[in-house]
Amino acid sequence: MKLYQLQNNAGLEALTLMERSEPQPGYGQVVVRVRATSLNYRDLIIAKGQNPAIQYPVVPMSDGAGDIVAVGEGVIQVKVGDRVFPFAETCAAYDYLQSGSHFGKVVIRL
Repeated sequence: MKLYQLQNNAGLEALTLMERSEPQPGYGQVVVRVRATSLNYRDLIIAKGQNPAIQYPVVPMSDGAGDIVAVGEGVIQVKVGDRVFPFAETCAAYDYLQSGSHFGKVVIRL
């Protein structure tokens, strides 16, 4: 899958198009095909390196919605085809950003 990620904190100019393998869900996880996403002020703070908790490279997007395309073992709350939008609090926002989400597919812990 293709995604854009920030290689460093040099601003949006540091966005680089990358290629990653398709994600696979582990136990208690789902894979979401992202259909819609946005940039917000929080993402600009990440791009400028103003959030010391962020480690680069990182995908600088906080919001997204899509549909579940795969479920891991132990997942009973949702099924393939369900439309979802993950809250940062429920999917560990930092892992979500590091995973290369928002451009294609993302693995989310439930």
